[in-house]
Amino acid sequence: MRTGLLLQNQSVHPVEFYLAKLAEIRASGHATDETSFYPAIEGLLSEIGNRMKPRVKPVLQLKNRGAGLPDGGLFTQDQLKKNAMPEDFTVQPPNRGVVEVKGLSEETSKTVQSEQVRKYLRAYGQVLLTNYREFRVVVLGKDDKPRTLENFTLAKSEAAFWALAAHPRKTEGEVGKTLEEFLTRALLSAVPITSPDVLASFLASYAREALAKIEPRSSLKELEDVRKALEEALGLRFESDLATVKENNRGKHFFRSTLVQTLFYGLFSAWVLWSREPGRRKGDLFEWKSAVWSLQVPMIRALFERLVTPSHVRSLGLEELLSLTGEVLNRVDT
Repeated sequence: MRTGLLLQNQSVHPVEFYLAKLAEIRASGHATDETSFYPAIEGLLSEIGNRMKPRVKPVLQLKNRGAGLPDGGLFTQDQLKKNAMPEDFTVQPPNRGVVEVKGLSEETSKTVQSEQVRKYLRAYGQVLLTNYREFRVVVLGKDDKPRTLENFTLAKSEAAFWALAAHPRKTEGEVGKTLEEFLTRALLSAVPITSPDVLASFLASYAREALAKIEPRSSLKELEDVRKALEEALGLRFESDLATVKENNRGKHFFRSTLVQTLFYGLFSAWVLWSREPGRRKGDLFEWKSAVWSLQVPMIRALFERLVTPSHVRSLGLEELLSLTGEVLNRVDT
């Protein structure tokens, strides 16, 4: 299928479209390093935003309203007034933050600390920073310095990225769902969470990432005592000495899946109980590392005591995801 025909197909996944569009623009031989590729990033964010309620619309190349010229703004549908005049400064700024786009050769890890990004953060609250191959959600930390809330990397170098873009459908099949979920979270990160559905989508998204991280690390010795504790609590075994290799693999997957679900349901339950404690004041923050103190179900509490330790969490690569989940819970408007 030729790229031109591919982009006309409305059933194409947004990540496949994004990669194919970038490759198509590059193949023209006339593209600049940054601005020529704007249509691809606009199409990707538009498609992700159209799936949300309320819809989120990217508007590229915003005017200067005192903080510089962001490459784009992320507006909810209700913000886009009809017949708004260019000089109308009563128009609200984008309530989902702004987008800053850099060339593929630039490293976003360095751009995060730039004065340009700092100005945008002070004016708009959040910046979605990208060089097309990497995406960062950037916010202001307590020390008034920019910090990356979370990031997603398609490729570590420009050459590696174009190798992926040459096979958009294959790449979409490998990372499309994960990137789509990341961008969905990015478009929701700048506002309080007022809907149970939105909170559930965040928790489910982080749980899926946690499972993906645990899957290749399932042989770690640190998990053995957790597996035994879970088997004893549920009265079952996750694998059999007489089972086939295929059945044993199913058992291991079921264990990992059960473990992740227990972890995230337990974290959510601890937050619910914590938020209802007498004397809780607005502005108090939930700490996931102390979640075990709020748990009342003996089995869940025992599992947390064994799993949520520095050695286990770090060896499994879950510390960042649990911290992000804690930040999401602290944004809930109860």
